[in-house]
Amino acid sequence: MGINSSLKLFGNLRVSGLLDIRRGGQVWNGTRGALYRFGTHKDTEVRSGTGTFGKDFYTDEYPDVAGPGAGTPFATTPAQWQTWFTTKGGNASLAQAQFVEDGSFVKLRELSLAYTLGQRWVRSRIGVSSIDLRLAGRNLATWTDYRGLDPESNLGGAEYLTQGVDYFNNPQTRSFVLSATFNR
Repeated sequence: MGINSSLKLFGNLRVSGLLDIRRGGQVWNGTRGALYRFGTHKDTEVRSGTGTFGKDFYTDEYPDVAGPGAGTPFATTPAQWQTWFTTKGGNASLAQAQFVEDGSFVKLRELSLAYTLGQRWVRSRIGVSSIDLRLAGRNLATWTDYRGLDPESNLGGAEYLTQGVDYFNNPQTRSFVLSATFNR
């Protein structure tokens, strides 16, 4: 869903914005899985404590909360945690459910400020009826529970077959645009 609004202030000044909202969809955060495996993700800084199968982590043998072994504690030493992340807890495992995340988001796609110069001197000195000056920012903010860089990140680019696959992709860029339109 998109929400676009424009507000005209003081006759010649216009502020407009575009919110883009997506609810639902899943994204496989393969980047997080790889960073787990190599021990470079923030989550891998855990050095002690207990995890629980089916609650905190998934494995090939215990893929869901109701499965065998659910509720069984594991991993209390640094070596056990390292083994967990480099094998079944990272992307080396067949189980990848722990890396599938909700892809819902709200994005501030664009915010712009425009001013129209339509005074007499514009017509007499420049020979145009008006000049529209516009400053816009695009992809300014994203609100999401997705733990990766961007829930819209897509390994295949614009093609639709690999939507929801995040594996060291670049996020959308933030940009700023300054434009002048001369109207005759």
